[in-house]
Amino acid sequence: GKSEADGMCINRKEWRWVLWLTLALVMTSCVPYLVAWAVTPQGARFTGILFNPQDGHSYLAKMRQGLAGSWLFRLPYTPEPQRGAPVYLFYLLLGHVARWTGSPLILIYHAARVLGGALMLVVLYALASHLSTDVGERRAMTLLAAIGSGMGWLAGSVGLMTADLWVPEAFPIYSLLANAHFPWAMALMAGIACCVLRVAYGNQRAWLWGTGMGILAAALGAVQPFGLVSVFGGVGVMLLAQAVRERRVPWRVGPWAVAAIAAALPYPLYMQRALNRDPVLAVWNAQNVTPSPPLWDWTLSYGLVLVLAVLGSVVAAQRGAGGWLLLGWGAATLVGMYLPLPLQRR
Repeated sequence: GKSEADGMCINRKEWRWVLWLTLALVMTSCVPYLVAWAVTPQGARFTGILFNPQDGHSYLAKMRQGLAGSWLFRLPYTPEPQRGAPVYLFYLLLGHVARWTGSPLILIYHAARVLGGALMLVVLYALASHLSTDVGERRAMTLLAAIGSGMGWLAGSVGLMTADLWVPEAFPIYSLLANAHFPWAMALMAGIACCVLRVAYGNQRAWLWGTGMGILAAALGAVQPFGLVSVFGGVGVMLLAQAVRERRVPWRVGPWAVAAIAAALPYPLYMQRALNRDPVLAVWNAQNVTPSPPLWDWTLSYGLVLVLAVLGSVVAAQRGAGGWLLLGWGAATLVGMYLPLPLQRR
């Protein structure tokens, strides 16, 4: 509708608020690392990784291969001979950036983490601006999405380790703290949603936003392919709702969404084929199993935010394309988390 399209405008006062919030959260995310570095005992060395160090050091190992000039990933923790494959390009690219700039790997890693986190927070507000014309609502949406979490702090007191304490990809602020690629993935997902809604609301430059949708989808396919399921699952529900409510085929968004999916899928499909064709990588990939926690765990992990989301779903269903996109996003994620796949938690 017209009000929806007009509401996408963000004034200078809003941008200042977003930038101050972004600066505050990004700087706060660096404090634990600075403290750890400052209190490192003499004779010891802080590696620069705090959260999930096993995975974190594997990211640095991937970057080191890029630093050496390789675009092929090889498992560094085995003596088996390997051909290598162009997978995990995000961290290989960061290694090349370190080589081009002559910078330490850990500096490039945290620069990517901070930059991705800043983009994630800014794009979250941009998405909120597509969903409401009220500045207060936009700010509330952004704060809840960015720093909302659950009851893990309380469950931990009775010996329960719920997902909000160890699954950073489920929470933007935790993602910003944890690693470099999760914030980038979230920024890309929210960016795709913004492009979809720009096209859906009849923006005069629909071709530009549709092209942007495809570019962001292709990037997401390289950084975190599982994010495509959530976002485009939401787009599919949005298009279905439009078709049912308006009794016509939603030609405005549909072709652009199909083109974006077509642009995004080749690399993830190639990556899966490459992993399966390399004997060493295939064995390693077979043990890469990440099941999703049970529903009661997720209920505690989102806590009051989940209660608000359930109540808000009633409002979202009455708010047109943006509301249905959010509802579909949540539904697609919930279904995906319990499909019988080895990486269902992703």
